[in-house]
Amino acid sequence: MTKKHRSPETGQRRFPAVSTWQIDRRKGETLSKATSRAARGLGLTTPLLAKVLGMDEDSALLLLEGEFSLKVNSHEGFIARELIRIFVGLDQLVGHDESSRLSWLTSTNKAFDEHPLNLIQTSDGRSQLIGYLDLMRQSKR
Repeated sequence: MTKKHRSPETGQRRFPAVSTWQIDRRKGETLSKATSRAARGLGLTTPLLAKVLGMDEDSALLLLEGEFSLKVNSHEGFIARELIRIFVGLDQLVGHDESSRLSWLTSTNKAFDEHPLNLIQTSDGRSQLIGYLDLMRQSKR
């Protein structure tokens, strides 16, 4: 490490000043990338992703293309985090197998008496899916 990264007074490491908006922007970019990956992994179409996130289709398309960043503390950001939890939980449950994951989403689930892909579209449905997936993962341990 060069001397320019150390405080002359204390000799401790110092870091370049980063403003709050830069941190928020980076978090938004990270959330957006993870949301795009989760949406693709869950087989969500652009119109369905737009409906779930409560945004217009053009913004959802830009999000999937990496040209739109979600605001972390927004309503869309909260829903995006739910989608990521669902994707990660399901992906772990099916052993990272894409065909099993998509089959699970599009098949009627006895626990819900409907397709999980339909549940993703509502707040209550997403909460049910997250709870179910958390329980299933715990029981596999």
